[in-house]
Amino acid sequence: MAIWSAYRHLSISAIAICAILFSGSLVGCSRENDQGPLLMDGALTERGLEEAARITGCADLEMLVAREFNGFMASSSSAQHAFLLEYRPAMLQLCITSGSPSDLKAPAFIAEMERSRATDMYVMKVPRTDEGNEKAVDEEFLLYLSNAAVKDLVEVVGEDTVECAFVHLETTPAIGPYHHMILGFDSPQDGKQRKIVWHDGSGLLGKDLVFEFKAGSFDQYEKILAQALMNSSSMP
Repeated sequence: MAIWSAYRHLSISAIAICAILFSGSLVGCSRENDQGPLLMDGALTERGLEEAARITGCADLEMLVAREFNGFMASSSSAQHAFLLEYRPAMLQLCITSGSPSDLKAPAFIAEMERSRATDMYVMKVPRTDEGNEKAVDEEFLLYLSNAAVKDLVEVVGEDTVECAFVHLETTPAIGPYHHMILGFDSPQDGKQRKIVWHDGSGLLGKDLVFEFKAGSFDQYEKILAQALMNSSSMP
């Protein structure tokens, strides 16, 4: 749970940086860029391939994931609410919480990443205020998120279904229009395709919600991570 603890104690400035990097408003995240369409069926853009070969630090990795992988964002909506979901691979999460180190080969950094890779983590963005067509959740829904949502959430990894291990509703100061809900699953991170299914066991969602990520993105991220670690290991 070290990665969860690190996230929970983010400074306000770090959370702000996180919001900028991984919000849907990031330029290029959900649109085409000057190299053509973003990640399609697991294939990086030409610019993305070039940058992947040069990754040696956190800043490089963060920007590549933000642009090429749409920030690892997925969305799903019911008649009443719209939700955003961010996948947080271990290296990316550590980069955010550690102040963007430039040395990915640091032994302590690598050791913490390997420990964290035993748990898949996501951040669910739940409407805090009315904005556009999104309806803010009420106190009953927040109580459900804090106490009962864990039993309704599952992660589908390839052909396997994994029950949610923990849910934590953030109590940090409000930044932006969303509550942040951390989801943890006891499944090792790898290149298999993933999706989150949120069953409407409570009757508060209006229907079951499914969060799906672009095909091939997890496999491509694992390859990029291996390249980044190899690049760092070859640095003097």
